[in-house]
Parts: sequence; C-alpha cells; structure tokens
Amino acid sequence: MTIYNLYIFDRDGQMLYYGEWTRKKQSGMSREEMSPVDLREGYLTYCTNKYRLHLFETPSRVKFVLNTDVGAQGIKELLHQIFTQVSRDMRERY
Repeated sequence: MTIYNLYIFDRDGQMLYYGEWTRKKQSGMSREEMSPVDLREGYLTYCTNKYRLHLFETPSRVKFVLNTDVGAQGIKELLHQIFTQVSRDMRERY
C-alpha cells in the first residue's frame, strides 16, 4: 500500500493538518473522472485509474482525507485508528 497524502479538516472546513509521502506528481484528474466506490457510516471512497481518495467523517464533522494507490486495503480502519489517536492526544493536551 502506498499513501500519498493525508488532510485533516475541522467542522468548518479549515485545514488542521497536511502530510505528504511518496507523491511524485499531480494526478491531473478532473472531478468528472472520479467515481464513487463506497459509501457507509461516514466513509466514502473515490477511485480513479491512478489513485483512490478515502474520506472519513467523524460524528463531530472532523474530516480525514487520505489519498492512496488504487489497491490499498483496510483504509477505513486505518483512518478510524488515526482519529482515535488524534482524539486521545487532543484530550491529553487540553
């Protein structure tokens, strides 16, 4: 599995975090070329022939957006683990 980047947005759409890994170039794909693959309980994926976008939205409307290669598996669980860790860190900090 290759992870290209991760965005975290608050409920108002303000970016809280951005991290990038192993991304060689922009995809050049338009929104019309993406098609939804999965929608259930706050999790949605869009897949192109070059990458897969994963969106996980929490009940508090914090959004985690992760771009991976098209063959990535288990991302819903990974995003939930990231959310759990971020939530725990924030509670300990404040």
